[in-house]
Amino acid sequence: MNRSVIFKTYNQDQLSLLPPSYDDLVPKNHPVRIINNVSSI
Repeated sequence: MNRSVIFKTYNQDQLSLLPPSYDDLVPKNHPVRIINNVSSI
């Protein structure tokens, strides 16, 4: 078997380890929040 090693790049100066949450990105008064609340009932 011929397997090559793949290294992923990374940045030691990145601000966060995980991507931001959509909850943090969508404003509190955005219409999508109403749709989300209605659909979860």
